[in-house]
Amino acid sequence: MKNKKSTVLFIVLAVIVFIAAIVSSVAAANEGKQYKAAKAAYSLYLQDTNPITGAVSAKADSAQKQSEEHREKLIKFFAVSLLLYFALIVMLALLYMTGTKKPEADESKKE
Repeated sequence: MKNKKSTVLFIVLAVIVFIAAIVSSVAAANEGKQYKAAKAAYSLYLQDTNPITGAVSAKADSAQKQSEEHREKLIKFFAVSLLLYFALIVMLALLYMTGTKKPEADESKKE
């Protein structure tokens, strides 16, 4: 970061990435709760199956499809959340490295 304007823009970008990571984490937590509820509903509806024929009710089938959809969304949101947090760590490391290089450059110019 050569000047303060680009440093400020970089910090603003880091804050935006941080907010996006928080939003994706909250969305992943919500999908996790919905996945858990759909899985419980599937288990409940599965108990209503006919043991003689082994036929699964339409409710159980629907609950299973819902749980699979919520599971896929949970995995996607969790992966996005991890990637955003990793990007934030890299951005903060770069910001720290550029901040520590400036005093060294100033000392070499003074000599």
